[in-house]
Amino acid sequence: MKLSHIFCIGALCLSSTAMGAEAKLGSPSAESTFDLPRQILAELELAPKELVAGFVADDRKLKEFIAGRLQDMSMADYARQRGLDQEPHRRARHMVEERSELVHAAVLDFQQAEQAKLPDLEPLAYQRYLATRQQFAIPEQIRVAHILLRADVEMQSEEEIAQQKAKALELKARLDKGEDFAELAREFSEERATAEKGGELPRLAEKGRFVPPFDKAAWGLREGESSDVIRTRFGFHIIKLLERKPASYKPFEQVRNELVQAMQDEILAPRRSAFVDSFRGPTLDAKAGLLLPEIREALKSIITPVETDAAAPVDAE
Repeated sequence: MKLSHIFCIGALCLSSTAMGAEAKLGSPSAESTFDLPRQILAELELAPKELVAGFVADDRKLKEFIAGRLQDMSMADYARQRGLDQEPHRRARHMVEERSELVHAAVLDFQQAEQAKLPDLEPLAYQRYLATRQQFAIPEQIRVAHILLRADVEMQSEEEIAQQKAKALELKARLDKGEDFAELAREFSEERATAEKGGELPRLAEKGRFVPPFDKAAWGLREGESSDVIRTRFGFHIIKLLERKPASYKPFEQVRNELVQAMQDEILAPRRSAFVDSFRGPTLDAKAGLLLPEIREALKSIITPVETDAAAPVDAE
């Protein structure tokens, strides 16, 4: 639904009020309908983008959303007419929420203004990157594939496990004769998730990533080399080292935004604190001192001591 359509809804509501129709209980008041399109659009701006995209593509859903908001507004007006918005606890909660939001908005507005004054921090961020590059170190990693024949002592007999080992040894012999590792993995590996990809495990791994026997065998291989048959708690493996990536560092381009943001925060944090502190001073503390006695006395009427049987007077006999 187009933006103009939403404004038409607001115009219709306004014309209804202008015609002098009496506002019925539960209908949006003239005041609440004065800027309906902007109210609804403001709420939509806060909604998830995928939800808004769904509304743009489907007039029925958008109309249902608008109807729901109008219904809520009508009920809110009904509550106001009954004075429910004037109940102390409700007014207090509303004031706390509004004050918290406005404080956050003030700090954000100040921070954005100060951020706009900052120079280009990228050169300084690069100098910090060079000085602290060790924190961006990437250890040596390997990429491997394997053929797995499962062997579970709790589920299989000794004979079945021996057969699995013999099968693994046979596959190793075929590999040594030049057969393709990936083809044998696709046909015989019993870990189907990796078998479909020629036995390749899904990601690069650092040392210690695998169970110890597998890890030791994998890290002892040269690129393109296949291991002997290895036994782990999962079964019998034949491992192939596909790639070995030496230790390196994340490139500056990858961490630039993180470093610039950290430097911005370091610069702006004391300015932000000073801005917040500027709203407090001797005058404010003096005013707090004047209000203290009145509020302390009022609190006494809120906090009522709990009477217990032990505190109740005992009748003398």
